Amino acid sequence: NCPRREMNFFQNLKYKIKYKNYFYMSFSGSGWNMCSNSIHFIDLFHFFIGRDKKINHHANLENKILESKRSGFYEVKGNIKFFTNNFKETLFLLDTKKLSKYNILNIEFDEKKISVEINNKKNNVIIYKKGKIYKKKTFIMPLQSQITLGVVQKILKKDNCDLPTLSESYNYHKSLFLIFNNFFKNILNKKIINCPIT
Repeated sequence: NCPRREMNFFQNLKYKIKYKNYFYMSFSGSGWNMCSNSIHFIDLFHFFIGRDKKINHHANLENKILESKRSGFYEVKGNIKFFTNNFKETLFLLDTKKLSKYNILNIEFDEKKISVEINNKKNNVIIYKKGKIYKKKTFIMPLQSQITLGVVQKILKKDNCDLPTLSESYNYHKSLFLIFNNFFKNILNKKIINCPIT
């Protein structure tokens, strides 16, 4: 369920990212649902840095639980920072009520900066370099069903695909569940066994 690795746009973006000293990625916006969507950017972060390193985190979440659009599940606002042991690679996720109406994916590596403004409503993406518009492209987020055939064909031809392995995905989810379960435990004052997010 982390299909961005299989999307041409993100695969081409990965090809452009070459770094030695540091890699920084942030995703920010308002109303993108941090609990249910963070996993996609954690996975994309690992896809870009090209290796499965031990990731630490620091969460700064608003002291309030929000009802999810699905009954019995929750959402939160705030930010979470993920980083490798030597801080060479960092991912920062931010979701507040006060940000722009567009989702922004920022990437910095070895003094280079790429800012990608994704507007799903207008089906476009604007790429900025050094604060100026570098390129505008059509961007339509494909449905899972539109990606499946390509994934199956890759597996049949190469015995592999770009999706994360089960063990990789397990580790990414586990780190998120620990963050949110601890948060819900403190707010609700009760032990959380099943993470109440979608």
